[in-house]
Amino acid sequence: MFTMQTTARTELNVRLREMRFSTDLAAVMAIERRVFECPWTLAEFDRADDRRIVAVTGGEVVGYMVLENHAGYTELANLAVNPDFRRRGVGRRLLGLLRNQAIVWATVRETNLDAQLFFRAAGFKARNVLRDHYADISESGYRFCYRQPILNLGRIQS
Repeated sequence: MFTMQTTARTELNVRLREMRFSTDLAAVMAIERRVFECPWTLAEFDRADDRRIVAVTGGEVVGYMVLENHAGYTELANLAVNPDFRRRGVGRRLLGLLRNQAIVWATVRETNLDAQLFFRAAGFKARNVLRDHYADISESGYRFCYRQPILNLGRIQS
């Protein structure tokens, strides 16, 4: 599903697992504050229906994502990788967990060019603009969508 070209940096051997609040929250919040100008609060990470995944290498949390499951699609609510570990396959590994989802949506701030390029390289398409979506600094968001390719079960033309 999600394929991208990488630079010459060595890919990390990361293990993906469900986030454990008691041991992972401090590291996740530290990454969140380092990566985002307007970081999520503890309450935003603690929504009951969300699925939270962390990427771990050498016992250290180096990335995470938060998913919201809805009828007919999955919302990628948050994804971040510690800047010291970027371009080493961590984000791709996290997105790889979504390979069986038919439709995945993500919203990216208009000023977050790195995330826009990352999602485009992973096969997401920009679908629309949400004007003034982020109230904290009155910024628009780009709505990205990934649709799993549908198999054509019709007759093959030769």
